Amino acid sequence: MTILDPPRFGPVLNLDHLNPVKWFYERLAKQIAKFEQTLKPNQSTALAHPMLGGVLDVREIGYHGPDMIVLRGVDSQGQPVWLVLHLSLVQLTITVVAQKPNQPERRIGFLGQVAKDEHEAASE
Repeated sequence: MTILDPPRFGPVLNLDHLNPVKWFYERLAKQIAKFEQTLKPNQSTALAHPMLGGVLDVREIGYHGPDMIVLRGVDSQGQPVWLVLHLSLVQLTITVVAQKPNQPERRIGFLGQVAKDEHEAASE
């Protein structure tokens, strides 16, 4: 061993369970699933955030790194929206919206960890 060799302290530990945004994501998924159990067939779930000034029809929720939540959906005009929030700024209201006639039942999808390349492509 030379002075340039890094010291060896043993096996690398998997600390993924300590990731705060993963913990929040899992709890959010459970809360939304519990809320969706109360919906009628002609209703779907939407999320509201103070920064949006309205309701976001969320299609997917994911997270990136230790501190970023990503909400993907459409706004009230049907335009695509990606809401990227630092974990400390997340304030969501889970609410009910009526589905349009003849629209199939839709629930929020949970993506888990957003791939690094996918996230970086979105920021370009």
